[in-house]
Amino acid sequence: MGPPIARIKTSGGGWTVTQAVDRNAVSYIQTVQGVDAPSGSWRRVWYRATGWTEQDDMRGALPGRSPASAAAWVVIPPADAPVVSPLSLGGSSGPADVLIEWTSPAPLKKTPLGPHTMSVSAMLPGADSIIPAGRAPNGPAPLISFNKPLDQLDTNPPATGSGVWVFSSALDVTVYRALIRRATITDIMKFIVRITDPLGRTGERIVTIGAGPVDPAPDLTDLVLHKIPGPPPKTAIEFASTVPLKAPLDGPYRVHVTAFVKGRVFPPFPPHPPLVLDMSVGSVPGAPPQGRPPIEIHRNPAPGPKITYVVVCAVAVAKYVVRIIAPDGRLIEKTQLVS
Repeated sequence: MGPPIARIKTSGGGWTVTQAVDRNAVSYIQTVQGVDAPSGSWRRVWYRATGWTEQDDMRGALPGRSPASAAAWVVIPPADAPVVSPLSLGGSSGPADVLIEWTSPAPLKKTPLGPHTMSVSAMLPGADSIIPAGRAPNGPAPLISFNKPLDQLDTNPPATGSGVWVFSSALDVTVYRALIRRATITDIMKFIVRITDPLGRTGERIVTIGAGPVDPAPDLTDLVLHKIPGPPPKTAIEFASTVPLKAPLDGPYRVHVTAFVKGRVFPPFPPHPPLVLDMSVGSVPGAPPQGRPPIEIHRNPAPGPKITYVVVCAVAVAKYVVRIIAPDGRLIEKTQLVS
């Protein structure tokens, strides 16, 4: 049962003790009343009580302990309604598919007061999220529409069609995912997820998925060339992009830079292979690296959304080709000649 929450002899500390006197004029505890305030949880909190006697030399009584009372439990629910995290979106295997992820600390298993339930709907705007019995739906039927206990959700993505599943669960936080397979990439979808606790309190998130790819198109602006005197002389190209550093669900945005090295006229040498950088934007360091690599990249510290990147080459460069690549393969490319 764990250590005692209180050892009580007299009133105080939030506890009220009522004394009585036995036939031998000895005072004893008749009742104890107080309040315990454990933190909110969907787990049972168990209580039981034990009485102790003190040694009484006048009557030859030894100290002792009574048997413990029967254990009784209560559930002190959390003070707030279920928490549903903000929704994260990304693409999936098909060009019209949308992957959605969210988390919640709501327990998967049924609690002593009943289960938590989840309702999810994904439909075209204006369509019924739940089709009433006895009549045809308004507009196309929802791609997703259900209301069930959390422990009845699937644990694998749907093989066909749209659906919701438990992606992972650890440290009392569960990650959920939904896959929406739109009929066409131009479809606009409304997605609603609600989690309701056994007391009827609800947490909710809503997002409208616009027409087109769910990941923003890559952008590339503000190309500026710098020449840095040596020794050794260097060239640097600076550019900016608003693509997110944090990867969407379908993968990161990437920056790809190719530096074409100038060849020597005399004495003749074979062409130098181009220098190439390719990495996710989130892994680009926030400061120049140590040492003198032939090519390096870093980003200037800034809150965003526009981030400035700098590529520095320690060799003579004829031109730079810069690409920003989205997770679905869309890209934007710009070339900067070095005079």
